[in-house]
Amino acid sequence: MLNPMPLTQSLLADWLKDENGPHPASVSESADVFSRIISDWYASAAAGPFPVATAQANSGVLTNLASGALMVGNPTAAGALLATGTMVYMTGQAFGPGVSAPPIAHPLAVGIFGTAFTELDLDREARAAMMATAVFAMAITSIVTFPGPPFTAPVL
Repeated sequence: MLNPMPLTQSLLADWLKDENGPHPASVSESADVFSRIISDWYASAAAGPFPVATAQANSGVLTNLASGALMVGNPTAAGALLATGTMVYMTGQAFGPGVSAPPIAHPLAVGIFGTAFTELDLDREARAAMMATAVFAMAITSIVTFPGPPFTAPVL
């Protein structure tokens, strides 16, 4: 079952380092760390009785999208693109025979990520909590559709 607290702690420990670092050596390394954190966390998701089967296998998609987002040079755009990359990563994940739809909370996440990137007076803990909450909101608003007989289930 998904919980935003471990995601917040991982973002703090591994991605949003304090000024003393160590920081990722490049944008691509930073994107890779972000992707690993999200995919490791999302690997505990389930829809109904089915765990997500593709969280780790699809992490390369998120790495590529996060890299582009982090290189954009504008904090609002970077936040929006990182939230969108996370949404794209979540869309189409396989839960047994089911496939997840795009998260309904994507617009909310775009706003939260944008704020986390633009508000310079936020501390690391607040940024991590905001982004973890946004990712969690996207996860739990992804609906998985299962074939025969057709039914749906939320991601939890």
